[in-house]
Amino acid sequence: MQKSNTRVLIIGHNVLDERTAFGKTLISFFKDWGKDSLAELYFHSEVPTSKVCGNYFRITDTDVFNNVVKRCKLTGKSFGIADIDATRTTSRTDTGIKNKIYSFGRKRSSLIFIARNFIWKHSRWFSDELKKWIADFKPEVIFFAAGDYAFAYDITYKIAEEFNIPVVMYCCDDYYINRVNPRSLLSKTVYKRLMKSVNRCAEKTSAVITICDKMAEAYKKLFDKPIYTVYTGYSAAGVSCDNKTKSVVYLGNLGFNRYEPLTEIGRALKTISAERGEEYTLDVYSSENRRKVLKHLNLKNGIVFHGAVGADEVKKIIADGLLVLHVESFRKKNVYKVAYSMSTKIADILAAGTCIFAYGPKNIASIEYLAENSAAITATDKTDLKERLESALFSEELRERTIENAKALAEKNHNADMVSQKIEEIILLGKIDRVKYENFTNQRSV
Repeated sequence: MQKSNTRVLIIGHNVLDERTAFGKTLISFFKDWGKDSLAELYFHSEVPTSKVCGNYFRITDTDVFNNVVKRCKLTGKSFGIADIDATRTTSRTDTGIKNKIYSFGRKRSSLIFIARNFIWKHSRWFSDELKKWIADFKPEVIFFAAGDYAFAYDITYKIAEEFNIPVVMYCCDDYYINRVNPRSLLSKTVYKRLMKSVNRCAEKTSAVITICDKMAEAYKKLFDKPIYTVYTGYSAAGVSCDNKTKSVVYLGNLGFNRYEPLTEIGRALKTISAERGEEYTLDVYSSENRRKVLKHLNLKNGIVFHGAVGADEVKKIIADGLLVLHVESFRKKNVYKVAYSMSTKIADILAAGTCIFAYGPKNIASIEYLAENSAAITATDKTDLKERLESALFSEELRERTIENAKALAEKNHNADMVSQKIEEIILLGKIDRVKYENFTNQRSV
C-alpha cells in the first residue's frame, strides 16, 4: 500500500510503543503512513521507541506540577528520528519515587482525577515551544486517543481551535456510560467535569471511531457525529502445532477482578481431572503483581501462575495449548465498566489457531461478539461452566469448527491491512471536512 502523505497529529497519554497493547494498536493503524507524516503529543514520562512516527513532543505531570507549584518554565521536550531508541526494553523512564507516584495514580480515585485535572488546567502547557513544534509540522488532522482525564480533551480542543484542525476521536474503551458511583459526590463531580470537556471537544470532531459495534450503537446517542467501528488488527498469524498439550491458558491483564472467573475455571478443571483420571491445568501468564490477586492463583484453585512472558513466547504458549481463555468478571460494577469494551488481545487469539473458551456475562460486548460469531465456546453462567468446559475439552470436532469460525472472523474484521486502510479513509474524511470548513469561512468573510 502506498504511504499516506496526510499529516496527522496523534494526541494520547502514552507514547507509541510496540511493547504495549494500546501502543501496538496505534502503530498498526498507522503502519502505512510515512514517518514524516506523523507526529505525536503525549503526556507520560516515556521516550520514543517506534520509528513508525518520526516526530514526538512530551509534556509530563512533573512538568506541569513544577510549572504550577514551583513556577518553573514549562517547555516540554521534543524528539526527532535520531532520538528514537528501538533497542530499549521499555519506553518508561520513571524510576524510584516517580514510579511509585505513577503506580499510586493508576488507582484512579476521584481525588486523583480532580488533582491531575486541576494541575493541568492551571499550568501553562500551551508553551511557545509546543506551538512552534505544531506549526512546523503543519498537521491536517488530529487523531485523539481518548481517555478518562478531562485535561486531554481540553488540550485537544485548544490545539484544534488554535490551528483550525478537525479531530478524529478514537475510543478503545468506554469512559462515558455507567461511569458514576451514585453514592459518591466526588465521582459525580469528576464525571460532570469529564463530560463537559468531552462535549466541547466533540464540537471540533469530524468522526468518532469505536472499538466494537455495541459501543458504536451506544455512542450514536451521545454524539451527533459519524460513528465508525474499527476492530483491532491482529499482529501475526498463529504458530501451528500438531501436538496440543492438555493445557488451558490465559494470557494478559487481570484487572477488573478477572482472577475470579479464572479461579472458577481452575476449580472446574480440578473436578473434571479427578472425575476423568487425567490432569488438565490452567496456566496463567500475566505481569500482575498485586498480592490480593496472586493469592488466589494457586494449585488449590487449579491454577499455575507463571508471570509475564515475551511476545514470541506468547505465540508458542497459545499454539501448544488446547484452549485459550477470554474471561470477564460477573461483578456488577465490573460489568458496567467493560460492557462496551473489547480487549485488544481478541484479534490475536482469533487468528492464533487455538480454540477460544470465553467465560463471562452475556451482555458484555466481547463475550457477545465471540458468541454471536461462534468464534469461541462460551459459558455465560456459572451453572453451565463445567458442562461447557467438558464440551470444549473432549469434542475435537467442536474445537475445530470453532477455530475455523475464529479464523474467518479474524480475516473479516481484524485483517491488519484492512484496518489500516479503514483508518486512513476516516482520517481523509476528516481532512476533507477541514477543507469544507475553510471554504465556508472564506465565503463568509467575502
